[in-house]
Amino acid sequence: MTFKEKITMNDTMSDVMAYLRKRIGTGSEYVPYGEIAKEVKKSRHAVAYAIERLRRQRTLGVDEGKLYIMES
Repeated sequence: MTFKEKITMNDTMSDVMAYLRKRIGTGSEYVPYGEIAKEVKKSRHAVAYAIERLRRQRTLGVDEGKLYIMES
């Protein structure tokens, strides 16, 4: 994937982003994938995959295990 490519957001990615915007806002926080999965009513695996895609898209970042939102 090149820097300019954008990944189309699926429902899981959108649900994860909505939850994280509400939970961490502009900060950063360690949020267990299992907790996110429970809140968005998806499997832990689906959440992990969505977060990885969001990281590749440069929408989410991870620093020392803490998630933070890179773009609003």
